[in-house]
Amino acid sequence: MSDAPLADLLTADLHSSLEDPALGSMNFLNEVASRYPQALSFAAGRPVERFFDLESVLGRLRTFGRHLADDLGHSPAEVHRTLCQYGRTKGIVHELITRQLARDEGLLVDPESVVVTVGCQEAMFLVLRALRADERDVLLSVSPMYVGLTGAARLVDLPVLPVAAGPAGIDLTDLTARIRAARAEGLRPRACYVMPDFANPSGLSMDPAQRRELLAVAEREDILLLEDNPYGVFHSGGGTPPTLKSLDTSRRVVYLGSFAKTVLPGARVGYVVADQRVADADGRTGLFADQLSKIKSMVTVNTSPIAQAVIGGALLEHDFSLEQANRREREIYRDSLHRLLAGLEHRFGGHPGVSWNVPTGGFFVCVTVPFPADDALLEHSARAHGVLWTPMRHFYSGAGGEHQLRLSISSLTDHQIDEGLDRLAALFTEQGLWTGQDLHRLDSRGSSMSSTAASWSPGGTTPAEAPSTPAEPAGRLPTAPHRTAPEIRQAGPGWTAPVTPPCAGARASARWLTRRSGNGSSGDTRSDPIMRTQESPVTESLPPSGLPAAPTGPTGPTGPTVVFDAPFSDRRQWAAGISSAYPPGGLNPDDNKLDHLVPGYGPDGDRFTAVRETSRRWKAPLVTTENTEGGFELRPGDLLEAQCLLSAAQGVWPALWTWGRDVSPGHPQPGHGEVDVFEYHDDHPRMLELSNHVRPGNPAYLDGLVTPGQWLTIGCRFGADSVHWSVDGREVYADGRGVGPAWRAWIIVNLSVAGGQWGHRRPRADVRQLSWRCRELRVHRWK
Repeated sequence: MSDAPLADLLTADLHSSLEDPALGSMNFLNEVASRYPQALSFAAGRPVERFFDLESVLGRLRTFGRHLADDLGHSPAEVHRTLCQYGRTKGIVHELITRQLARDEGLLVDPESVVVTVGCQEAMFLVLRALRADERDVLLSVSPMYVGLTGAARLVDLPVLPVAAGPAGIDLTDLTARIRAARAEGLRPRACYVMPDFANPSGLSMDPAQRRELLAVAEREDILLLEDNPYGVFHSGGGTPPTLKSLDTSRRVVYLGSFAKTVLPGARVGYVVADQRVADADGRTGLFADQLSKIKSMVTVNTSPIAQAVIGGALLEHDFSLEQANRREREIYRDSLHRLLAGLEHRFGGHPGVSWNVPTGGFFVCVTVPFPADDALLEHSARAHGVLWTPMRHFYSGAGGEHQLRLSISSLTDHQIDEGLDRLAALFTEQGLWTGQDLHRLDSRGSSMSSTAASWSPGGTTPAEAPSTPAEPAGRLPTAPHRTAPEIRQAGPGWTAPVTPPCAGARASARWLTRRSGNGSSGDTRSDPIMRTQESPVTESLPPSGLPAAPTGPTGPTGPTVVFDAPFSDRRQWAAGISSAYPPGGLNPDDNKLDHLVPGYGPDGDRFTAVRETSRRWKAPLVTTENTEGGFELRPGDLLEAQCLLSAAQGVWPALWTWGRDVSPGHPQPGHGEVDVFEYHDDHPRMLELSNHVRPGNPAYLDGLVTPGQWLTIGCRFGADSVHWSVDGREVYADGRGVGPAWRAWIIVNLSVAGGQWGHRRPRADVRQLSWRCRELRVHRWK
């Protein structure tokens, strides 16, 4: 007798799609990730998580509730019913979505043509279910294609015919040939699925001319175009070409949208714009959207009104612009993409058989390798090297992708990208990509393969995550794979650093220092992320405490001197209520501030209190060393420290920053010296924003540093080559940019009030005062 358990059902007796590889792809990739949770993952296309915050979710829900009451005139009972009861099948935020499409894409659509769905995946399913009338119907799609599209089509028994991608997104000659060949076989091509901007998985985009030519092909061949646009907002800064739908003059395009990447994936809200006219058997015409809503009512009934309200609140708070709402995320993805591309060039540039495309935005890069990149290798990569990626084979309905893999940058920090590429290099080496001489050369160029990637074990943990570092400016890639190793100074007693250069394409990188016990013999060692180095010789370093070390000179170290510690009440050193950083009149609404600076108005002791004057104006406290008798100015190398007590009250915006000038010849003007020691917003109550605007790079948004209502000490050393931030004596970020040798700056301490844009909420209507506290502000200088 067999020991196999008896089966109650057979897949042969179930829908045939359940044995289709497309439906198994996602499960396989998820299973690999779950079995190796410590592995660094280039596989997931998830959005960055550092800005997730339950308070902002609740705030957006309240914002939408106020919209229903104040803008639409709903009674309290109607507001509650709208949010808590079964809702309209086509959705309750359709009008807000059309305003966003008009604002960001210049697309004017009838709100009734919008169906709000449970994610874009449902939108896709509804459209395919409606288009599949009988066995003659087929769908076309650019190949490689999004596996979710393949799976949805399989569920409704709609075959997908692959179309060649071509260098610019789609091969229109092949598309035309596929359509005509299908018709010659008695089939009925209904539509072609395309992702014109930064497509998943290829990363390819269509240029404007090809978009217009594609629309002409659709018109000539009488098919629909299903345009999916989850990544268009994540461009490199120059925007993207017009969407197909915005160019569509004959209703050829069904537009699929999602808020998973741009607002909140957990809300699971997408939509479809289906404005095509549909005639029924009696000759009556209506919108295609109305037909889709019939299917939806039998599948999900309606999309959660609570989830829709969160999305609606986000649109309201950002003035209906996803471009505006995703400025921070766009910068992160742009810099991460450039870091990945530079890292690939650094490690694999010039090696025959290894190549990759260079997308201008989005999440994905496709890499071609001279060995099979299949599921078995992925499993080995996760187990033996601690790095995940996606085999491109999963994105082809037939042959293709056997020697390709997809890398996603969306959910990794700078350090994780560097570390992940090192682990990937170890995997490639194992597959015979390099000779021993090549491997030695790679290691001498800065790979930490021998010390980290090769020693990873699935039972262990990855090294502590170092602070993220900025990538090179957009558009710059390394001209050569080899970099000169920087000079690295000793960082403190008993601390040494291996002389290896940072990853190519990085202005600065985290450096892992090894501490040797006893008299320096090899023995007890450990690694700590305590120092950042640059491609040029390093002139500053940090001891294990995280505070700046005293520079050394010919006569030995010189201790720091406190050069400024005046209390805020000292009117010789501090001016109150006036700053050249604000426009005349003390109002700054263009910076999302409700502040009104009043000359002489500053803190009461160490307490900064803003007082409501009107619904759009608050008397805001500010002190600065600018234009004072003392005239104190910060200089390169100075360390500023202060103790702060922050409040999570809605609308609060405390900040400690600098405003100054460049004293080099020809640059005497003020206003070019801003470094944010910190900014804070209540929508992320445990996060600090740390930014250098003198030599702009990546701002740091570091969560978990703040506990509202508890004192913390923040320090900032304004290095000429790198600005270093610390919290409670521990370094948390170094930008590798610095302020330059000729920087001078005044100190500003203030409390701003948020005006309701960029995700930062305005104060509640019943709040009259907001406050925070700052004390023990001192500046240390090394003579």
